Amino acid sequence: MRTLLFTALLLSFISCQSNEKPNAKTTEAVAENNLSPTHQEEVPLQDAEAIVKQIKSDYAAVNSKKLAARKIVIEEGAFAEDCRISVANVAYFAPAGGKTEKITSIVGSDSHVDTFEYYYKDGQLFFIFHKQEYFPPLKGAKPEVSELRVYISNSKAVKYISSTGGDYKLMDFEKQIREGNALFRATTRQQVQDAICSGQ
Repeated sequence: MRTLLFTALLLSFISCQSNEKPNAKTTEAVAENNLSPTHQEEVPLQDAEAIVKQIKSDYAAVNSKKLAARKIVIEEGAFAEDCRISVANVAYFAPAGGKTEKITSIVGSDSHVDTFEYYYKDGQLFFIFHKQEYFPPLKGAKPEVSELRVYISNSKAVKYISSTGGDYKLMDFEKQIREGNALFRATTRQQVQDAICSGQ
C-alpha cells in the first residue's frame, strides 16, 4: 500500500518537476561551505568563488533555454531486490541536435522521494541539486524536506550548500558525481536503471 502511495506521489511530481528550478529563497537560509581539502586538491578560496560564480551563470543559462525532453519511466518491480529504489522517472533535456545539458531523476522508495537535477556543460557535470522528502511513518506527520547543492569543477566538488546545515565536509560527493556521469553516458533503459541503483 505504501509503495502505491509513493508511486502516485512520484508520478504527480513528474509534470511539475521537469522545468522547476530549485527555490532561490531556500538558498538564503542554508549552510554554505567549502569542502575539506583532505578528499581533493585544495582550491584557493578566491578561485573557488570564481568557479562558483561561473557555475551559477552556467546554471542560469541552461534553465533559460528551451530544451527538448526525453523521458524514461522505470516502474515498480523493474529494480533488483537489493536496490532500495522502487520507481524512477528520468528526463534528459537537450537542445535540438545537441548534447544533454540537464538530467532530472525522481526516484521513490518506501519512505523517500528524491529529486536530483544534474547540469552539464560540453558534456561535463558542473552542478547537482538534490531535494529529499522523507515521509515519517506516523499518521498525519508532515514530510521532512532537505535540499543540497553541490558545485563541481573538473569532476571534483568545490563547494556545497545544505538546507539542513549538514556537515558534509568529510564527503567528496564522489558517489553523486559518479551517478551523474553514468546517467549522462546511459543510452538504454537498463543503463539508466543501473546508474540509479549504483548511486544508492
